[in-house]
Amino acid sequence: MESFVGVVKAVSGSSLTVERGSITGVFNVDASTHIAAMGATAKTKEAQAAGKPGLTVPDAVHVGDQVVVKFHEMKGTMMASEIAVRTASVQPAKK
Repeated sequence: MESFVGVVKAVSGSSLTVERGSITGVFNVDASTHIAAMGATAKTKEAQAAGKPGLTVPDAVHVGDQVVVKFHEMKGTMMASEIAVRTASVQPAKK
């Protein structure tokens, strides 16, 4: 297992792009990718109470967040097993 620390540049339901200096890492994510972020447990419980499977990567990880991605290489791609949000970006309040 390897780690990559950087700032999120793009996030979707299937991938996460993280930049560290001039190095860019693109990581595949799926339902088994563990997310460690402030408030993630409460948000997961809310989603499950609403009948949803749980928290997705785009729900908890945002562009501008500083993250640590633990990953392994699988069939030539980097698969994220855990994403830890170290410093959250400031998100505008939802109306």
